[in-house]
Formats: sequence, structure tokens, C-alpha cells
Amino acid sequence: VFGITTETVVITPDTAEKVTAIHFEDGQLVKQGDLLITLDKGEEEAELNAAQASLSEAQSSYDRAKGLQNNSALSKGTLQERLAALKQAQAAIEEIKARITKRDITAPFDGVLGLREVSVGTLVQPGDMITTIDDLSQIKVDFDVPAVFLPSLRPGMDIVGQVEAFGDRNFEGTVST
Repeated sequence: VFGITTETVVITPDTAEKVTAIHFEDGQLVKQGDLLITLDKGEEEAELNAAQASLSEAQSSYDRAKGLQNNSALSKGTLQERLAALKQAQAAIEEIKARITKRDITAPFDGVLGLREVSVGTLVQPGDMITTIDDLSQIKVDFDVPAVFLPSLRPGMDIVGQVEAFGDRNFEGTVST
């Protein structure tokens, strides 16, 4: 007899970067979305500051152009160019924010974490194992049944079992297949 969790995931980064903070302990219970690891965001934060300055300039340029166009002192084409530059600056900020978000590694579902495989300062690469997470809300159990009882088994049937390591403790479940 052995049991496997409903869900087990190896937590890995999406990007190559150094670990700057670890927010969990081995074996910790976590909820979906809990922050597990923070990767270095310094470069992206600097890019975000520069992009926000560009956005501010693009917004000012567009606002000036709009005022001039209303007075017929500026062509509609120039106004459209300034609007395009404004939208491009906004898109650049969203792209950088998305990259910053990838620097925070969170729990994909409620579960129990495994052993921590990294330390602060570790350079991680996509695919490197940080830890594992197991959803223990349900356990799948594979067990042998004497042939004489097979005709009475059916999906949805309630069962009760015991595991030698837990003495007389009963575990309740349902036959799935």
C-alpha cells in the first residue's frame, strides 16, 4: 500500500537571477499565492523608474500637442505620433512590471513545502529546483484487493482502511477506480 498526493509540484524560477530573500521554512504549510522566494529586482526597478520618467515626458508632450491641435497650431498627424509615443511608454511600464512580478515566486496552491534547495545569494536558472509543494488535502492510495471482493467494488464506494504505522487509526476514503 502506498499513497501519493493529489498534486505535487517542483517550484522553479521562470528567470535567471540571484535569490535575495527566502520567505519559508522547510515543511511549512502555505496558502496559494504566499510569497516563497524573492529574486533580485534591482535592474528591473531601475528600468521602471526610467520608463516612468519617459511616460511622464510622453504624457506632457501629448497634452501640449493636444492643446496646440485644438487651436489648429499643430497637425493631426503630429498629435497621433505623440499619442502613439504615450501608448508605447505605457506599454513599456506594463512589460517591466510583468518582469518584476516574475521575481516573486509564490505558492501555486495550498500545501506543504518540502526541503529548501537554495540559499540567499544563489544564482537560480529556469528549471532549478527551489523546493516542492504537496497538496495533502487528499491522498490517493493504491492497495491490493483479494479477487473474491472485486465484484463488490465500484467507484464512489466509501471505504475505511488502516496503516500499520498509525496503529488503530481509521482512514476514510472513496473508491475512485
